[in-house]
Amino acid sequence: MSRPPFTDDPHDIAAVVHDRLPDWGLTRTGRRTVTQQLTAQGARAEEIAELIGVTPRTVYRWRAENATHTAPWPCTQPAAPAVLPPSGA
Repeated sequence: MSRPPFTDDPHDIAAVVHDRLPDWGLTRTGRRTVTQQLTAQGARAEEIAELIGVTPRTVYRWRAENATHTAPWPCTQPAAPAVLPPSGA
């Protein structure tokens, strides 16, 4: 059985986070999840980038997005719907 080209399987993510095994086949969501988890463990951006196949700049950007809650994913709660003024107001 061949492996799918991109995955966000929890086992693949765990292998990167816990065993520090490189996996460039993760989806963007999977790579962001790995970044969050390894950042929480104190891993350097350069190490994370090498493990998941992105640049250190991407890791720094994702960290900043997570810190300011502007990240498109992972999102902990949905954004509130916009409230528009009644027409004619």
